[in-house]
Amino acid sequence: MVVIIALSFGAWAIFAWRYMLRAKLPHYSVISDWLGHAAHAPGMIVMALLMIGAVPSIGPLWIYMAIYGACALVFFARLLTNWETVPRRVELWHIFVNLSMVYMFSFADIELVTVICLLLYAAMLGVDATRMLRAPGAEPQTTSVVRLLDLLDSHGGLALGFSMMLMLVIMQWAFPLS
Repeated sequence: MVVIIALSFGAWAIFAWRYMLRAKLPHYSVISDWLGHAAHAPGMIVMALLMIGAVPSIGPLWIYMAIYGACALVFFARLLTNWETVPRRVELWHIFVNLSMVYMFSFADIELVTVICLLLYAAMLGVDATRMLRAPGAEPQTTSVVRLLDLLDSHGGLALGFSMMLMLVIMQWAFPLS
């Protein structure tokens, strides 16, 4: 759980920094960064704190499920309307991530759904990591801060994806500590 909290907090910090410097980032999308990435970090942190007993309750779980379900609907609308010029695979990824948060906050333990989620996360993380390694990087005329934020964007997404995989495994196949 500590790893999940650390990865999620690190990813949230990356996207908060990107937001603060958004005017310098070409093609910055507050919706993609915040509804697609940064909104997950607090949810993961709260869920991890609940599971380790650091917080006794996080309120009605349906509220979290409704929030992440609404985020998925926003990305679905963007997908249907071409609202932004974001690749379709990115919109599909954001829909999947938000729906998997709904699944996690439901605390359902449907093994088949968990396995499918894990396989999709593994595939998408592999695609993103490969794309990140092959990417030419930011334009040479951009500042070093912009190049760093572009690099961290990919790492933040990978960190969140990995932390979500860990949470799915822990929630589905909890290992007793005693």
